[in-house]
Amino acid sequence: MDLMRIKKWMSDMGLKQCTIARKARVSRSMISLVIKGKRQSNRVFNALIALGCPKNFFFNN
Repeated sequence: MDLMRIKKWMSDMGLKQCTIARKARVSRSMISLVIKGKRQSNRVFNALIALGCPKNFFFNN
């Protein structure tokens, strides 16, 4: 997973962690942990994709 690209995408799109948390139905702290690479969550990944995050950001090439 390319955490830097996901963070940049979020910034470019003006998305905040709380917005993703609401979409994923998880806590904002869970979003923070996923974005830092300390946790994984299918709910968060699915929410990011639903919000338009490119799927290739989640797979190492």
